[in-house]
Amino acid sequence: MAKEKKVYNKHLQKALQDVGILYVEGVKKQLKEDGTHASGSLAKSISYKVIDGSVDVSMAKYGKAVEDGSNPASGLQTKVSTRFINDIMEWMSFKGIGAGKNKKSIANAIARGIKKNGIIKRFEGGSNMMDKAYSRLEKQIGEKLSAAYLKDLKDKLNNL
Repeated sequence: MAKEKKVYNKHLQKALQDVGILYVEGVKKQLKEDGTHASGSLAKSISYKVIDGSVDVSMAKYGKAVEDGSNPASGLQTKVSTRFINDIMEWMSFKGIGAGKNKKSIANAIARGIKKNGIIKRFEGGSNMMDKAYSRLEKQIGEKLSAAYLKDLKDKLNNL
């Protein structure tokens, strides 16, 4: 019978799972605090996986624009799509902006403004929710990972 291989990083793997949960919750909290949480769909899309000893965080594609901001469209792109206007109208509903017949024209004006100026200018770039969440949690994350690494190292030394 083959001898079972001993896993020496079980504590670190568990700590990485805990860090993933902690970090995802921290980013979701940051979205609410900085006012970039409207429908909640971005927050719901944020998830993590532990891959090769690190935590990989993913989210909806538009999360990058929220995180980093977006640049104005090139001068050739002046028309805004119907889908973009509809998305803005949905956002307006979540934020309680506009009503009635003017809603579509307000959404159109917002869309043109985004095309011209980019988004999330109040942050001078994007919201940086990922960096802000990490900064808030950095000490706690470091402590969790260090403690887990130490436990795994002790386990390995005890089994020499």
